[in-house]
Amino acid sequence: MPLEPAMNLEETVEALACMLDAPDRVRRAEALLRGVGSVQAAAQGDVRWWRARGAQSSREAERLVAAFKLHALVQARTLPSSVASPEDVVRCLRPLASRGQEELWVLTVDTCLRPIGRSLISRGGRASCSATPSDVLRVAVLEQAAGIFLAHNHPSGDPRPSAADQRFTRQVRRGARALGLIVHDHIVLCLTEWSSELTGARGRTEPRRLETAREPSASP
Repeated sequence: MPLEPAMNLEETVEALACMLDAPDRVRRAEALLRGVGSVQAAAQGDVRWWRARGAQSSREAERLVAAFKLHALVQARTLPSSVASPEDVVRCLRPLASRGQEELWVLTVDTCLRPIGRSLISRGGRASCSATPSDVLRVAVLEQAAGIFLAHNHPSGDPRPSAADQRFTRQVRRGARALGLIVHDHIVLCLTEWSSELTGARGRTEPRRLETAREPSASP
């Protein structure tokens, strides 16, 4: 399953601004994103709905309708019906494993673990990327998610979560609890292996071999 190009929130605002007519496009794009309530609601909106939320002309509203419906169609065709395990997260984001720079993604789900969307939160260098818990939670709120899966890659090839990774996960979980959200897991992907920070599971990420690694049993 290919990992389609995705934008972080700043890039989303810039893309949305390109569809607007007014000179003050960026400010209006930010206001529109705040006003839509959720990406799902935006995908259902018609011309009248967008006009009521700030589109300044029917032509502008038509462009917004088309853009959000296309976004919903792409997500529906490239995401599985449910995400019930670390392996499912890896399948959704497997191409991330081969990236040469660290990227942090969030996979949002509803109460039945049906995926809502996946979003790029941050892109950094070979050893780190910069993000805050607010960057993650803002996406979850915008998509009206009930829970999230975090995922990022380690170009170094070591799938073990670092101390900084674990600290970031704790911070996100604290913020998520305050919002009534669940952080289901944080997956670290490498070219040939992945690991689950919260369950300790490990597995392989080769395209045709996705299996959970088992710890050797103790000798009797």
